[in-house]
Amino acid sequence: MKIVIAGAGGIGFHLAKLLSSAQHDIIIIDSDRDVLEYAQSHLDVQTIYGDASNITLLNQINLEAVSIFLAVTTRENDNLMACSIAKKMGAKQTIARINNIANLEKRAKGIFRELGVDKIISPSLLAAQEIMRLLEFSQVTDSFDFENGRVSLIGLKIEDDSFYNGQDD
Repeated sequence: MKIVIAGAGGIGFHLAKLLSSAQHDIIIIDSDRDVLEYAQSHLDVQTIYGDASNITLLNQINLEAVSIFLAVTTRENDNLMACSIAKKMGAKQTIARINNIANLEKRAKGIFRELGVDKIISPSLLAAQEIMRLLEFSQVTDSFDFENGRVSLIGLKIEDDSFYNGQDD
């Protein structure tokens, strides 16, 4: 699968690392030569220097062959614009990182979809949800979600004096 990641910072690098280890064809675009060089030397990816919302730059990539275009820079407007352009140029699915929580409202999501942004993600919201999940399961030692979170398997530590200690069923 061919995947383009706009932004080679913390989130972009992490995504590229995960996806390239799964044998996907990854292209990273960034306007910071240092982070691109770091990514190039540590990951099996192709790098392109420049602005991911630049149509001339995007023309260099066959976007019709791109399965996912991820825009995860720290600049929300650039992410939205890059996704919109990439979608119009043939990317099959676009995902933009946003910072403004108000843009997660249903109406905003519909507007972004009309502009060519298929999905929006908010790292701060995802972090808050994970913290809430951890607080909710503070006694849980392990937690595994299945079926997109509809089923969870959890592990608990049972104290020696617990009624359940030694129970098999």
